[in-house]
Amino acid sequence: GPTPMITLYTWGTSNGRKASIMLEEIGLPYTLRPVNLGRKEQLAPDYLKISPNHTIPAIVDDDTPEGPRTVFESGAVLIYLAEKSGRLFAAAGPCRDEALAWLMLASSGFAAAHGHWRQFRHCGAGARRIRRRYALRHRILVFPDRPDADLRRRHRRRFQAGGQSAGG
Repeated sequence: GPTPMITLYTWGTSNGRKASIMLEEIGLPYTLRPVNLGRKEQLAPDYLKISPNHTIPAIVDDDTPEGPRTVFESGAVLIYLAEKSGRLFAAAGPCRDEALAWLMLASSGFAAAHGHWRQFRHCGAGARRIRRRYALRHRILVFPDRPDADLRRRHRRRFQAGGQSAGG
């Protein structure tokens, strides 16, 4: 087969799978380099040169006119791969705008909150407070027109206080 020109650094998390799914969809050859998060391989000095914020996924593309190119953060990786392949992403116009809007939603607060909630739902001390906080954020996002001003005020106060309720 074709010689891989892209090296994908990732792990088997939902965020990490985004880039591998994209690479399979667009058909670009790549080499997979697992970054074991459980062993904290994302903190290795060599990996920090690829992804300075020590997250996955990241790619290195050796097939560019200016030499190897590094892209990190799942949204940036997806946009880069779509533009490189000319597939799954409009060059301009309303289709591109809508795709970017959905990508930003998937890459930002709501998706992250869901991931944090899943991570903490089975932890010990503090798990109940964490579950309540993310359930509240979820309700506000899912029901933005709900006439629940008191709920929003309480949430705003907790958020401004660093996530702590008035009672601690």
